[in-house]
Amino acid sequence: MRIVELRARPEDSLDWENNLPDASAPILWHFDFGPWEANDSFYEGAATLALHHFSESIWPRFKDVTFGVCLYQGDPRRQGLSNWVTTLAQALADEIEPYLFFDASWDGGFVERYEAVSQFPHIRVAVRGLPVFRGLRWDDQGPTHFTDTARTMVVIPEQLTQSERGRINAFVIATEKRVVFGSERALNEEWEGIDVIHTLEQQQSARLERMLAGFIAAGGIRGRGI
Repeated sequence: MRIVELRARPEDSLDWENNLPDASAPILWHFDFGPWEANDSFYEGAATLALHHFSESIWPRFKDVTFGVCLYQGDPRRQGLSNWVTTLAQALADEIEPYLFFDASWDGGFVERYEAVSQFPHIRVAVRGLPVFRGLRWDDQGPTHFTDTARTMVVIPEQLTQSERGRINAFVIATEKRVVFGSERALNEEWEGIDVIHTLEQQQSARLERMLAGFIAAGGIRGRGI
């Protein structure tokens, strides 16, 4: 896969013709929007214009080899990120897959970092620095598919107390990080290749219990409560 960077700062002309590769291999388009800040209409307007231009003038020539478009790379805790990502994703043609590249390598609990990178359930996310994340990883060569061999999953509910986060973090450490996390809202879409699923000890939601029953019916094992 090739990563092609396109400058799209307010001062840029959006003349990308000299940056375009041949259409012989998958391409991830990586936009450089400059040092935007939360609620910065100047940068937001320039970024939206650039994505409209890309969708109309560049993408039609490369749609068969376009892997996706990276709208953001960095810390998922950045202020104003949700509004920025939502606005930019809407500026892309419907057929273009937007991506976010999150760096979760800061010091912190596994659960807290997982929650930070999971705040955009409807946009594809690639993560580095978080071994419990079961999804796309990324490095300087771009995104790569999940290749971890962990066969045990821990369900992360949508609402957690700090004490519960601490218990799950301790469980991950006790297993020497040989587990992955799965979201409660999409567990049945994430358990492929998983043999054992652990949940917190307390009563689970009816939705989760139904999904766990399906997992067990398919031959999976429900592990002890955390």
